[in-house]
Amino acid sequence: MRMTKEARGPWRVWQGDYCVIGFNEVTRDVKVNNFPGRFEANTDESSDEIDAGLGAALDKFIYSQVTDQAVAEIMAIVTDYLIGAKRRGSIREVLPHYEHDCDGCIFLGRSSSTLMDLWFCEQPDGPFPTVIARWGSAPEENKSGLLIAMTGQDEELFEGLKLAVASGLFMGREHVLRRMGASEAVEGMLQAS
Repeated sequence: MRMTKEARGPWRVWQGDYCVIGFNEVTRDVKVNNFPGRFEANTDESSDEIDAGLGAALDKFIYSQVTDQAVAEIMAIVTDYLIGAKRRGSIREVLPHYEHDCDGCIFLGRSSSTLMDLWFCEQPDGPFPTVIARWGSAPEENKSGLLIAMTGQDEELFEGLKLAVASGLFMGREHVLRRMGASEAVEGMLQAS
C-alpha cells in the first residue's frame, strides 16, 4: 500500500491509493475521505450503508493517538473494506478511460455530464495545484486550470474541483495561499474582500 504524508497548514495529510486522511493539530479533528468519484454503487447496498459499515470498522480509532502507524492501520481498513465491497459486487471502481502522462496526478473519476476523465495534480514544482479534464490520450487532449475551476467557468473542471475537495486533496483558498507563501496579512486582506 502506497502512502504519502505532508503538512497543509494546521493539517497533517496522508494520502493512500483508496483514501486521504487528514488530522488537524489545532482542533484535533480527523477526516477520512475515500475518493467519491472513483466508486459507484452496483447494488441496493446504499452509500449510507457502506459509510456506516466503514465507520463501524474505524470506531476503534476515535480516541487513538494519530500516529503514522494508526494512519496506516486506518488506510488498511479502508482499502480492505472497499476491496471487499468490490468483490461482493456492491461497488465498482471507476478507472480512467484515457492514458494520462503524469505519475503525480490522482484520478478523481469520470465527469458525470461528458466522457472526460477528471484528475487532480498537486504540481509540487508549480505555484499551486490544478484539476484536469481529459477527453483523449494525446498530451494536448485535456484542459486544466484551478482558477477556472474555482470560478465555475468550466463545468468539468468545476466537477473535478468538487471531487478533489470531497476527497480531501484540496482544501480551498487556504491551500493555494499557503503554497504561494502568502503571509497572514495577505490572507486577512483576501478574506475581508
